[in-house]
Amino acid sequence: MSLTEGEIIDAEGGRPRSWNVDISEKCTLWLRLTASGRAGHGSMPFDQGNAVNALVRALGRVLPHETPTRVLPQAQRYFAALKDRFPGLEPARLARLEESLRDRAFRAAFLAEPERAALVRNTISITVLKGGPQTNVIPGTASAELDCRLLPGEDPQRFMEEIRAVVADSTIRVEPIGDIVPATASSTDTDLFRAIEKAAARFDPGVPVAPTILTSWTESSLLRPLGIQAYGFEPYALPRAENRRSHGDDERISTENIRRGAEILYAIVREVVERKGTK
Repeated sequence: MSLTEGEIIDAEGGRPRSWNVDISEKCTLWLRLTASGRAGHGSMPFDQGNAVNALVRALGRVLPHETPTRVLPQAQRYFAALKDRFPGLEPARLARLEESLRDRAFRAAFLAEPERAALVRNTISITVLKGGPQTNVIPGTASAELDCRLLPGEDPQRFMEEIRAVVADSTIRVEPIGDIVPATASSTDTDLFRAIEKAAARFDPGVPVAPTILTSWTESSLLRPLGIQAYGFEPYALPRAENRRSHGDDERISTENIRRGAEILYAIVREVVERKGTK
């Protein structure tokens, strides 16, 4: 069994609302789009054969592309368990999320929050742009990198074909960056998950433990195919604003969270060891 980085304790107004534990995570698919053309002087612009112009047009088609929604059992279980914790969204509708997303108004309200949207659809982020080495040069090649995250069960090759169709330009290469590791899931019927539930009852009585899907990637995706039940859980009580600092310029947590988090982790590990010792 493995416990690593991932989800956190969701907090609001200094009070924990749920212990979120990821039992699955999305497949990371990084793509590079490369446009080729002829180089030239920036003082004499041209369009035909201009790699930068071709790339910009392609990205202009990728940017508004909407991937379809799909509600996996893990996501449905998560939103049903926490259906009373999303202001503006009817709890009864969250309990029947797949059906509710067919309603245009509810769909728009639900998908307006990026964290929620990422749990029910494949996502695309344009993260890297590369062109000329200096301002007065029209480069012969230009490229962009996309950070795509696919829901468990999605076919990466099929998604690449989807992107090629959206780009709609056969002169632009679309190719993966690095290895592709398919998404997997862990069972909640383990001593480790029960130890997390027991710790939640001790440190935050009455606060639910909510299994969910991690929208990013961890080494859990490499461990699960080996038969290791892996969970992502960071025992830090973070409000939404603080959690959004992840990978930002001001990423940090409080010293109180570090102290309390160490106590929680110790309690979880000790519980697992004691359970194993009695078997």
